Amino acid sequence: MLIYCFAERYPDPYKPYLDTQLAYLLRESHRVQVFAEGRYERDRVGLSTELLNLEEKTQYYPSTLKTLPRFFGNACIATIKSPLASLKNLYRTIDGSASFKKNLMSAARALVLPTAEPDVCLIHNLATMEKLTFLKQLYPGSKVVMYYHGGELPRQQFIRDEKNIFDSTDKVFTCTRYSLDHAVKRGCPSEKIFISPVGFELNNYPVDENKFYRKDEVLRMVSIGRFSQEKGFIFALQAIHSLVKEGHTNIHYTLIGDGYLKRELIDYVHTNGLEGYVEFAGEMPYAKVIETLSKMDLLVLPSITTERCAENQACVVQEALLMRLLVISTKVGGVQESICDELTLFSVEEQDSAGIASMIKLVLGFSQSKFRTYADRGREFAINKYSISKVTQQLLQQSIG
Repeated sequence: MLIYCFAERYPDPYKPYLDTQLAYLLRESHRVQVFAEGRYERDRVGLSTELLNLEEKTQYYPSTLKTLPRFFGNACIATIKSPLASLKNLYRTIDGSASFKKNLMSAARALVLPTAEPDVCLIHNLATMEKLTFLKQLYPGSKVVMYYHGGELPRQQFIRDEKNIFDSTDKVFTCTRYSLDHAVKRGCPSEKIFISPVGFELNNYPVDENKFYRKDEVLRMVSIGRFSQEKGFIFALQAIHSLVKEGHTNIHYTLIGDGYLKRELIDYVHTNGLEGYVEFAGEMPYAKVIETLSKMDLLVLPSITTERCAENQACVVQEALLMRLLVISTKVGGVQESICDELTLFSVEEQDSAGIASMIKLVLGFSQSKFRTYADRGREFAINKYSISKVTQQLLQQSIG
């Protein structure tokens, strides 16, 4: 199967699920081509040969009017090589109801895309699809499939033309029932949207079956994500502060990530004398994140709902489960759908720092056998529901069905 995958950025170390999906498709002998607006630099150590080749062959298309001059040469070369095909592509992208600017951008993007028609165009997220609504016209024999990962990110421009975007797809996939309902409210026809969670390569999550929890009697906790409002890290820090004030000094909390609220979080730690209990580890390569998880006892997901954002699947939760961590989470978005029933015991309301503290105190009293019972159930749940082979096969079957 020939699959064109479209993303805002590739490579993108902040979205490891892209690499996981692409690596699986390549292993299954699908022909894959990636298209993106731009790229993030990353440490390429440890990447498979196939992914290294995919990065090197990724094709880029213009994101804004300002970037058009950069692609002029490529567009000219494509037109000279296949003038009739290029003219046909230009004609197909014209939308009589669209503005001159939108038609111009669609034409410029179409000229740098291949003339060969794929079996499936797989587009990751609404913001990417907004720029590619012409794909059904450009490749009329292909299935155009969008993965709806949820609402816009903080500080990202709000997308207004949702109905037209959804109408430009054949199928829409999303992570949870929560995000499905969210997409339908934004204009996605209910009959074309399906649930297909983000998958994980299970071999990437080796576990120590004899893991010892609370080594040296210290409960090691971790949170991972953008330092932004919707992640709610301030409420976890407030919980840590209250526990330390109560005399619970056998705790350590690591925050992995970066973002615009970093200074505010650091100031809170310094103001409240938590330097000995809280560590800011910065951003990490994916492999280092997994290594760090292996040393932790507990993941804290204190996320909240904002005007723009709510957690959908919260992939870090499944990664923690695969590494046999316990999880304390808020009852936000689709998170309750993404953990096993037994671990919903540790779920609290949003913005409830006292509730988070209470759950941490509960876990502090667990025996090794109780830790392992919950950890085993969590890993079993994640393996059964989130295997990359299982979810990707289902996605492709639904896409071409």
